[in-house]
Amino acid sequence: MVLLSVVAIINTNAQSEPAPYYFVTMNRDTAFCMSLDYGTDTKGYLNRLTYIKTSGDEYDVKGKNKVPNIVTFYMEGIAYDKIPYDLDFETGEYIYSERKVDGNIKVYLDDKIPGLSPVYRFYVRLEDGSYLKANSKSNMRKYIKPALLECEDFRDAYAGEYSDEEQDFLNMVSFYNFLIE
Repeated sequence: MVLLSVVAIINTNAQSEPAPYYFVTMNRDTAFCMSLDYGTDTKGYLNRLTYIKTSGDEYDVKGKNKVPNIVTFYMEGIAYDKIPYDLDFETGEYIYSERKVDGNIKVYLDDKIPGLSPVYRFYVRLEDGSYLKANSKSNMRKYIKPALLECEDFRDAYAGEYSDEEQDFLNMVSFYNFLIE
């Protein structure tokens, strides 16, 4: 009887563990996977998607018009969202960028060429879905600080600097998101 209880606990834990990968389509459909890989063309359009669903079904989809429009990939504990390549120009080009802070306000590290210095420090997606570059004190003062100060709890509780330094900035937005929830 004790052996059955231990086996039941092990099986329950194994079944309750989340899939290590998933993706979310534009239609908000989610596919949970045991493996996942994707590729894009030079404009950021998905042109390859290879994955094994948790059911064991394998898929290898190729071609820009055949791959579904995916807005989020979750791979090895990191979420990558589809965001505009350049906020200054509507080119229709996209990148999948790592979400550094999640919540009502999301922060993405703009790392267009991994390993090289990014053109901008961060992209910020505000609650209304608009994107801003957090690359200067001017943007902080004109756009980001006023958005944060709309929350009365944040306004009353936050005593730090409104800094665009990476860790301070991530902590500040994380604190805001914590208070909003």
